[in-house]
Amino acid sequence: MLANLSTKSWRLDLTLIAVAAGIPLWACSHEAPPPKMPEPVLETVPEPAAEKAPTLPANLRVSESIRTKCSVPETPAGSPQFDFDEAELRPRGQGILDAIATCMREGSLKDQSVTITGHADPRGSEKYNRELGLERANAAKVYLTAHGANAAMLTVRSLGEQDASGTDKGSWQLDRRVEIDETDALSK
Repeated sequence: MLANLSTKSWRLDLTLIAVAAGIPLWACSHEAPPPKMPEPVLETVPEPAAEKAPTLPANLRVSESIRTKCSVPETPAGSPQFDFDEAELRPRGQGILDAIATCMREGSLKDQSVTITGHADPRGSEKYNRELGLERANAAKVYLTAHGANAAMLTVRSLGEQDASGTDKGSWQLDRRVEIDETDALSK
């Protein structure tokens, strides 16, 4: 029994020494803990600055003379102004219409006649597309007059699918548009 006490006492003494020295008891075992890997440092790389997108979609075409007189940017190729089978203006082109309305109200287009021509893609009957083009032209007219353009100076017309050139879903989007021009320029 004395031998048992001395062995227990020895183990207790070794444990106390290890704890006092700050040595973890598992350090003496045969299995070493896995090394702790440092956390990777993730750097955020800023994305390259996107080129400033033009503000005028291809489906809202403004003549050269109006662009010049009203300081409207050149018409880029872009997303549609009207959805398929719809005559509701999309928000993207409204800033351009705002500039034209201001130009007609207090700028160089004051007291000048403007023609708004509506277009449609070739799907649907000729009659339907002519009516849809007219609805689109009227939507632009309503917007312009609501923003101060003189309704008496605005003429609407439709060419329907007459100038449509699209052959698939992507190019048909470009056929769904309105064109804005000075009325005098159309008679030349």
